[in-house]
Amino acid sequence: SEASGQSAAERRAAQAEAKLAAKHDFLQQVRRRIMSENKVAPPVPKPNRLDDSMTEEMVRCCANAIYDSLDLESGFSAYIVSGMEAMLMAWDLLSEIDTAWRVPLTIVSRRDNRQYTYASVLLLMDGHVGALGRSRLAEL
Repeated sequence: SEASGQSAAERRAAQAEAKLAAKHDFLQQVRRRIMSENKVAPPVPKPNRLDDSMTEEMVRCCANAIYDSLDLESGFSAYIVSGMEAMLMAWDLLSEIDTAWRVPLTIVSRRDNRQYTYASVLLLMDGHVGALGRSRLAEL
């Protein structure tokens, strides 16, 4: 309540921080387990150039523009929904599921001297893993 001195935005920010801390703790536990069982060298994370620009708000804004462009009667969209758009939509749709762990995943492959890029969202939930996205290749 406002009487407690916290605004709704402050409570949402505190909840988001708590979720982030819980996910961090879970990942640390997983990392410790992997490292102790397999004696593998830890991966060296690469800096993400999108950390400051690809916020949840930006993803929601992009997804809303795609949703708003859909003509439900005809099934057509003003946007061409390719791999990146599908990934943004999947990221946005999964954002409300508290138990879902989302990781952006891009796979680059070659076939017949042609390069294909598959952008998706790797989803970990209740011990199951899936990749949500769109690809031109039937195998993906």
